[in-house]
Amino acid sequence: GAQRTVVLLNGRRLPNGGVGGDSSVDLNTLPMSIVERVEVLTGGASAIYGADAVAGVVNVITRRPTPGLAARAERTIDTRGDGEILAGQLSGGVEAFGGTWMLGLDYARQDGVKQDRRDYSAVPLQIVTPGGAPQFVGSGNTPRGQFQVPGGNALGLAPGTYTHTGAIGQRTAANYRPFVLQQDSFNFAPYNYLQTPNERGTAWLLGSQPVGSAELFFEGTWHRRESSQRLAPTPYVTGIGVAPTLPNGRPGIPASNFYNPFGADVPRVLRRVVELDERGFDQDVTAWRALAGLRGDAGRWRYEVAAAESRSTSDVTERGLTAGVRLAQALGPSGRDASGRIVCGARDPATGLVPAANVIAGCVPLDLFGGPGSITPEMLQFVSVDLYDAGRNEQRYFDAGVSGPWGRLPAGEIRWALGAEYRRDAGRYDYDPLRIQGVAGSVGTPLPSVSFTAREAYVEARAPLLADAPLARSLELVGAARHADFTSFGSNTTWSAGLHWAPAEAWSARAVHA
Repeated sequence: GAQRTVVLLNGRRLPNGGVGGDSSVDLNTLPMSIVERVEVLTGGASAIYGADAVAGVVNVITRRPTPGLAARAERTIDTRGDGEILAGQLSGGVEAFGGTWMLGLDYARQDGVKQDRRDYSAVPLQIVTPGGAPQFVGSGNTPRGQFQVPGGNALGLAPGTYTHTGAIGQRTAANYRPFVLQQDSFNFAPYNYLQTPNERGTAWLLGSQPVGSAELFFEGTWHRRESSQRLAPTPYVTGIGVAPTLPNGRPGIPASNFYNPFGADVPRVLRRVVELDERGFDQDVTAWRALAGLRGDAGRWRYEVAAAESRSTSDVTERGLTAGVRLAQALGPSGRDASGRIVCGARDPATGLVPAANVIAGCVPLDLFGGPGSITPEMLQFVSVDLYDAGRNEQRYFDAGVSGPWGRLPAGEIRWALGAEYRRDAGRYDYDPLRIQGVAGSVGTPLPSVSFTAREAYVEARAPLLADAPLARSLELVGAARHADFTSFGSNTTWSAGLHWAPAEAWSARAVHA
């Protein structure tokens, strides 16, 4: 997973990305115009870079600040005229006081493309029988609904699963027929994205300034992202969603619901709430990172120290949901009151009306049985809800390291790298109170502001065993050790050892145990 690969910028850790409390880096926060190259180490590197470098390391190397001006614009569009992507980059560098500073801007905007825009994704297909041709199999949760009708119902239908037919709101026996999956299932593809829309902007600054015999350097980025995803309208299922409790203790729609045409308890109902339109998920993320450091030479050894601070905040909106508690009220007993209004509440057996004392204030009964369009705006206003979450990531980072030769073998000098790092990562994710209470959406446990601190020290050595020998342009023994102390679980020491063999300039092989 992403949490097993360390992502670095110029050899230093980047903060976590995403919307808050995440464990991976969002590479989209790095502007393309700042990148010179990307180095990838595919072997375990826990001893060199930290315990989470089990799968390897991706190290993004930035350009050196240079004077001059550069601009680039790009427009990509599909041959079908959609999926447009606009990208622009502008950077400029100046020399000042003996140093060089560069400022840049990156912008990208990507249009969304729905699945029904392409033949290959417009319809969900499955191979139903071995060796058979792919067939359309959509969702059983449909706008016309699935209703498990018991025997002895008021419409005289045989027990079974039925769906609604005919005009909106009609509820005679002729308006219900047995449900057939192949014929009645719902095609959700037109609502989903093949290419999700997003818009990103990044400003960055790179600088280097001589300070005596040393060099002061600086890295800064500011990033803003707006992105969204879409899903088909909210499905309702009595067994999964919130439903009234029937006399047998199981969920279902009672016979006393005003819109229930069957005159009997319906234990299972599936209904796609297309009147609520599609579900939407929108993210608005702002992130920044600032790093300053000093590097130089002391004899044949090179030193480098740096400190960084970074932070990201996010707002996440989820739309097109139904509130479970309100659904249970709206699907429970209901009828007309003395004024003729349809209200939520138990009816008086003698009058058939809902007494004022039984009326649930503000509740609007929900019609799941009358086909698509039977749910009115007033019904939706009562049962629908939007959720708003917020997240945050923070990182403080400090490192110091030296590298150089010490000791010698017949094939050459032994080179060393030693250093220490301090890192504090913090994150939080605040769920909407309605989500926490289980009223709407997937239930989430709030992640309060939590953090951990890591203090680490490492040493690495490369010892040449052979150089410029037959079948061995170079043969090196490499070794590393790292001691880490985490406030979250304590201390640990990792190590690695291996050989790196280059028989010729264009070929190399390595074997490492880590």
